[in-house]
Amino acid sequence: QAGQVWAVAWRYYSAFLRTDRTLLFLDTAQHTRLKSEAGVARRQRRWLRSGGLQLAPAVLSGSRLSAGARAQEMSCKRRPPLEPYKTVYLVRHGMAAHNVTGNLQLRDPRLTRDGREQAGSVRASAPVLLGRAVELVVASPLRRTLETAILAFGDQLPRPSFIAHPDAQETGVHPSDTGSEVDSDTGSEALMPEFADFDLGLCGARWYDKPAPYDVLARVRHEAGCDALRQRLERLSAWLLSRPERSIALVSHHGVFAHLAGVEMELGNCEALEATLDASGWSAPCPLRQLCKSPCKAAPTHPCARHT
Repeated sequence: QAGQVWAVAWRYYSAFLRTDRTLLFLDTAQHTRLKSEAGVARRQRRWLRSGGLQLAPAVLSGSRLSAGARAQEMSCKRRPPLEPYKTVYLVRHGMAAHNVTGNLQLRDPRLTRDGREQAGSVRASAPVLLGRAVELVVASPLRRTLETAILAFGDQLPRPSFIAHPDAQETGVHPSDTGSEVDSDTGSEALMPEFADFDLGLCGARWYDKPAPYDVLARVRHEAGCDALRQRLERLSAWLLSRPERSIALVSHHGVFAHLAGVEMELGNCEALEATLDASGWSAPCPLRQLCKSPCKAAPTHPCARHT
């Protein structure tokens, strides 16, 4: 009996070590329930402890995390988008050095070897990207997102355009969430010429300077930082909507997706969600039932509504 218990424990442990979690716990109803309830609840607790703020109604579509929800025959339906609209694939960056070490003092960390492998296979491993081609790739100008974008979409044919947008940078102010200069005369490592595939024209001097919206350790919100964050994400949404491309990949950070589109759970590295963006905002099916914090027809409208 002890041997059987050890075998089951090892099987679960091995599954959690896998980089591609698409097939995790989908072979039996019990495994599906464990993934959709225990795994998502764990992500929700981490998100709540991080002091997250909800800036928009939640949007989730076709992600790995919503597999359990789709099996439960969700009653919330996606509203038809208004023309003209954009299909936006929200892609979190691959595993970076600070994700492994937990050291937030690393300035603008790069992807690890595992992170590069994740990024290189994201179009094959993320269900919402299978068989899809994007016309435009927009990335946060931090190194981990720029690297992810190139590795994920650089070999796509026809080749998309690549633009780095400073409004898509991470929300925090730790060194790990602080970017690098495009060109540097100080001897510090700059983004050029390494990321010459990107249009970096939107990134001015010290583009990475931003006020903190909250203090994670003290669990205190800073209203000025919240206002600045809301304004830049509104600019980003308007800019995306103004682009001529219809299919866009936004390679960014969990904090951005949480505030930009109301994603209420922590995405894994290189996980992807599908959303639509039109003149009325972001739209997709309701998230998992246990994460719904308000009726679907009466989602919070205040951009800085506290997530409770």
